[in-house]
Amino acid sequence: MLIKLKEAHKIGSTFRDNDGRTIAQSKLVYRDLYINPDHIISINEDVEGTRSTGETISRVETTRGIFVVSGTPADIRKEIFTSGKSQPKVLKD
Repeated sequence: MLIKLKEAHKIGSTFRDNDGRTIAQSKLVYRDLYINPDHIISINEDVEGTRSTGETISRVETTRGIFVVSGTPADIRKEIFTSGKSQPKVLKD
């Protein structure tokens, strides 16, 4: 079973203002991302991305790569475990 998240892509542009200064702008664009929760390794808040955009975004590391998605790690965890059969797995020594 797959879960649906919102992947966040930062796009930017630069331009020169009337005084000749270079101005850089960026914003987040979202698209649907479907992930198999069994492939998720870790979920961490992307503090730098959150600080620069004002929105909470997280980094989801999977066996296939790292994705930047909208939401807190707690929100993403809730989505994983309320939308399917996956259960949290605790590793013991």
